[in-house]
Amino acid sequence: MLAPGERWVCGRHATEDDRALVEDLDRRGPSVGLAPSPRRRRGEWAQALDWPYDGPRRYLGVRRDMVAWAEARGLRLWDGCWCLCWVRDGVCREDHGGCRPAWLDHVTCWTGADGLRLLVAHPYVPFSATAGLHGLGVAVARQGWHPGALQVEISSGVST
Repeated sequence: MLAPGERWVCGRHATEDDRALVEDLDRRGPSVGLAPSPRRRRGEWAQALDWPYDGPRRYLGVRRDMVAWAEARGLRLWDGCWCLCWVRDGVCREDHGGCRPAWLDHVTCWTGADGLRLLVAHPYVPFSATAGLHGLGVAVARQGWHPGALQVEISSGVST
């Protein structure tokens, strides 16, 4: 599901504005923790950075919104285990006994100042904001950067 006006853009059909946006996001992305893409093939357009999942990997508007959201909050993408025990305790127990609720979808993990750990999910289905989230900060937005899904932010207790 795409946001109004959003489209998948390939290098062959990209406009000058699309190309300028890709260059801008490729320049800004490393400041929010995006690494060079290990999957990039020679000649592949708009894949210089390792975008976390298909939404930002395919859609420029999702990329733009994700980078702007992270910049505004001073966050950096964290490439590690996406579970509630990491948010709560700072470590992953790896057994994942209840720390990965079924509603977690399109998950990214972020770190911020003062040790903030933040897990962002974009579920398409309703979820219980209390199940397994005791002691964690929870914020829900009707729309985040992933089109058609809620944005659920679960933090280590520091407000975002």
